[in-house]
Amino acid sequence: MRKLTCLFIALIWTWNAAAQYKVQLAKNASIGVNPNIETYFFVEKLAVEYLGNFVFDIKGVDYSHQPIVHYGFKHFQAYQNDPLVIRVAELLKQVRDTYHDNGPILDYLLNQKEFPAKGSRFPDRKNQMAQTNHQLLVLLPELTDSLRKFYTKADVAGFLRKNSSFYTGALNEVAKDINKSSFAAMEKWYGQKFPQYELYISPAMPITPGEDSYRGYGPVIFSSKGKIPSMVISSSKMLKVQGSLSLYREYGFDNREVTSFLANHEISHTFVNPLLEKYAQQIKADSILYVKALKAKLAPFGTQDWYTCVTEHL
Repeated sequence: MRKLTCLFIALIWTWNAAAQYKVQLAKNASIGVNPNIETYFFVEKLAVEYLGNFVFDIKGVDYSHQPIVHYGFKHFQAYQNDPLVIRVAELLKQVRDTYHDNGPILDYLLNQKEFPAKGSRFPDRKNQMAQTNHQLLVLLPELTDSLRKFYTKADVAGFLRKNSSFYTGALNEVAKDINKSSFAAMEKWYGQKFPQYELYISPAMPITPGEDSYRGYGPVIFSSKGKIPSMVISSSKMLKVQGSLSLYREYGFDNREVTSFLANHEISHTFVNPLLEKYAQQIKADSILYVKALKAKLAPFGTQDWYTCVTEHL
């Protein structure tokens, strides 16, 4: 009986620890933290020691302006030479050299059950991006399996629990800056509705130093009820390094202008991109318009081609 009581208490504590990483913004919209995404960026940071760079994660750059990136790297550095990390580095090199972006990885991970669980969130709906590309169809399941194993082996859950005050503080900062009525307003404007909206912060997502440095990405989750527009955003304010994560009282997400822009921009992709995809060939046919000067200007933002330029700035 005593063992059952202890187990019951442990389950309640675990549920509470997970629940505090989600804030309900509206009836059909929430913002939270996804352990799959955090695990990925913890491992990516280690893998970049072999790769040299991937998106805004660059070997040798000081990321002390991002507390979770900085202290997360220190915490998990003991696994630098682990076979799991080495294999992930090999897989990421293939993704980087082909797609120049980790976006497909974020898409896939958000369509999976939260670690340590296995499998797709919606088994009847396959990740469409992976299904249309044979290489991704092979790479992403293996990558996800390696990340899941790392999550357990390195006790990523323990790190997230230990630093719950930082994650809840970051969530509170960003939640207050999102216009709760914007989701209904976009549905009215575009004349289309979605079953729900899932937004995520990722304090572990690296961004290079700079006062106007931040990143947002708009994955799409394929549910049995239809597409679920999503967003993953990094911190957007540079913080002075403190002696430990427990000492922070600012969390890098208190930036109303950037948060509002990213929320509207990334979620709008789900409304707009399907329309642009119908004219993808015509848009790509005008790639000559992506002149060297424009390409150089947008290169720091990861914009590799004319089609991406149009979809990001329309």
